[in-house]
Amino acid sequence: MNNVKVKKSEALEILRKNREAHHKIFVEALDGYKKQAIELLEKHVQAIKAGRVARVRVSIPEPEDYTRKYDRAIRMLEMSVDDIIELDEETFAQFVMDDWDWKRQFLSTNARYSASAAAAAQSLESEE
Repeated sequence: MNNVKVKKSEALEILRKNREAHHKIFVEALDGYKKQAIELLEKHVQAIKAGRVARVRVSIPEPEDYTRKYDRAIRMLEMSVDDIIELDEETFAQFVMDDWDWKRQFLSTNARYSASAAAAAQSLESEE
């Protein structure tokens, strides 16, 4: 099966739910990132104040956010005049199954800072 017809209202409901879960993980990861960055910087400041001279460099990956991808997909569906939407396999995987080409990387990067991302990444690995 290459294409499938779905009710626009059902696709929108699923897509909005997926967007909300994605954005929640990003916000949680951003908070964790800020805390971790501040802790690392404060350690360097304390070491310098204590007289230890060392090279100071802090580099941790920033949380990833693809909320705009969801927003675009939602808007596309909202603007469609059709009540039944035909999705190809890839679009169905993204919109309905929440399986985007960037999903694993998103969870991997954000798992450093977010318990929700870590749990989702673990769940994804156990499915494979």
